[in-house]
Amino acid sequence: MYIDAGPSSGNIKINIVTSGESYARKWRIKISQVPCNAQYRAGDSCLQYFTGMSGRIKSFNYGDPTMMGPEYGMQLSAQEYTTCVRAEEGFCGIVYVPCKDSAEFKEAFQISSTSQNMSIPQRTMTGAEQCPSDWLGIACATDTGREQQTDGSSCVDRVCGGTFTSLSGSTSHAPVYSFSRPFNLRIHFNDFEMSDPRAPDELNRGFCLDFVQQPCPQSG
Repeated sequence: MYIDAGPSSGNIKINIVTSGESYARKWRIKISQVPCNAQYRAGDSCLQYFTGMSGRIKSFNYGDPTMMGPEYGMQLSAQEYTTCVRAEEGFCGIVYVPCKDSAEFKEAFQISSTSQNMSIPQRTMTGAEQCPSDWLGIACATDTGREQQTDGSSCVDRVCGGTFTSLSGSTSHAPVYSFSRPFNLRIHFNDFEMSDPRAPDELNRGFCLDFVQQPCPQSG
């Protein structure tokens, strides 16, 4: 986690709250200060910052997929932050795919709306109307690497549901491309993660995505 700071910021404080239900808890935190002019400094408002042509991004608390229950890696509520990937030289795009884990592949992406009824195929939803509460924001996301998708629709900026793709209604995973820089993921989870009539958010795992940067088109 990168926290913006400066001469006028004052002390940076970490508050650890352990109220609520009783679970075994432990932590070990390494803190390093980053010089203002460092080349490896994260961009402004980037809570997470990744470098390199490929890597893996997980939502906070994404846990062991073989276990179920609130103590085993369920999606956290009230999350509003940006994860950034540094665009490497000669790379103009990025592609995201769900991580492969020991649970069903589909479960590597499970954000809001359809997770409560496990008997219904977990479809993808996109855009502000279909994803009003919990969503992952990707600028001009498509399944083609161009602004128009294979079904003829335009690129989208929000993805949610139980299948990771940019095609609304799909029940099959597909790579999601973005050629809009900077390469940022915006994470928005609302303030409840439980069985609730406002939206069926229970048992969401969050997401785990692998990314690979895409080279710029060759000229000439």
